[in-house]
Amino acid sequence: MQNAQNSLTVPIILWGNKCPTHCVSSILISRRQDFLVTGSHDGQICLWQLKNGSFKATPTMLFVGHSRAVTCLAWLTPADNSFVSSSEAGEMCLWDLEDSSCKEATVVPYVHTHIQAYQLVGRRTGQLFCNGYYPDILVYDVFSLQLLFRLISKINPDWITSTIIMKPPGTPGGCTLSPPLSPRTSLTVLVFRRCSGRVDRRWRDESMDHPAGLQESRSGSHLRE
Repeated sequence: MQNAQNSLTVPIILWGNKCPTHCVSSILISRRQDFLVTGSHDGQICLWQLKNGSFKATPTMLFVGHSRAVTCLAWLTPADNSFVSSSEAGEMCLWDLEDSSCKEATVVPYVHTHIQAYQLVGRRTGQLFCNGYYPDILVYDVFSLQLLFRLISKINPDWITSTIIMKPPGTPGGCTLSPPLSPRTSLTVLVFRRCSGRVDRRWRDESMDHPAGLQESRSGSHLRE
């Protein structure tokens, strides 16, 4: 629908007798726990308002930008006013909750199952660290969704089930913990010192695989210019 006075185009979503099923495939809750975002197998994303003191959730907004199931969601800012979504079709979208718009969208040849926003030391903008149905960790620019570089394992590469970025006290950068998806579980610790804009990075001094159930596995891998 278009406003004749200021030429503002307002999108309107219509459906027939059956509304979208919105079978939830991913979920994201705000830090204040006052609203949450859900992605569905139909590709829609819904914003829910949470009532204080109760578990009642009221849908307030529907985002349409994916053609297949939404595989993961992640906040981009500490204020929880923008987030990124990714789908089984490789679609990535940046959403702004303040004006309910899609700020950036792209299609990549990867299926992400986990995304975490982080800002590396020495870079002006943040990055998106992604893992999924591929053996690498892909790092994208948080605004342009351009692939900056990838972290490639040289020892038994496999799909990575999850990653987490943390900043230990007294360290200038950060590190990722990455357990791969395989019958034998291993935990790789990747330490960031400095990072330039080259696309391919390889992990060094990686941990050896160990049988599932063991409590400790450690390695140090460093990125240098």
